Amino acid sequence: MREANRNSFIRAVCEDPGIGLSTPFKFSSRGVEGVKSLPDSTLAGVANTFEKVGGRGDMSRSRLAALVKRLGSDDCLEIDGREFVVEYDEVLHFTKYRKTTLESDLYSGLMVGFDRSDYLGACGKFGMTGGSGRAHNPSAHELFRCPVSPGECRHRQRAFYDSLKDVVLGSRASGLPGIIRISDLTDFVEGRTPSQIAESGSSGDRAALVGLIRQRAQAAATS
Repeated sequence: MREANRNSFIRAVCEDPGIGLSTPFKFSSRGVEGVKSLPDSTLAGVANTFEKVGGRGDMSRSRLAALVKRLGSDDCLEIDGREFVVEYDEVLHFTKYRKTTLESDLYSGLMVGFDRSDYLGACGKFGMTGGSGRAHNPSAHELFRCPVSPGECRHRQRAFYDSLKDVVLGSRASGLPGIIRISDLTDFVEGRTPSQIAESGSSGDRAALVGLIRQRAQAAATS
């Protein structure tokens, strides 16, 4: 979702009195705390996913924490008294490598606010961008086994990082927000995408979008 659409989306859903914008969630601090509480079995599952997308080397808890530090910060919404990180997934988040991460058995135990079957269905249907910054960079190449040209290490890294966010927040460690994912490729309200509704939707459309967000929040809290 483009930056302008993202800002419009936030404004649209925050029109509801039960939804407000919270302080951005920083994985470099709060996310790392969540890594400390992950069970050993979850760590093993993350290591397995890392290997399947071409990761180099072993995945210890300390290495996982170092990778989580790289995830930056994300928008956080308070929805009816609970906090949720909201991810806006563009086409580059639907590669064949993301499909590999979504097929992990870890998801059977995660509480995530998106339809995994819809995401799996969309993954791999779109060609991967070949531009250098979007497909390859030295940092990603250090982490993943792949050819330099055509570049694809950044696609592997992006897919793995998405799965890390799902694991850290979907495990619902004490004090951490849940995670909601929204995409114009998988989410439609009355035939319109979230971006379309945020930009030019009627009040009824925006109310329906708020309903979708609440459904995702409920899934992230109870699934």
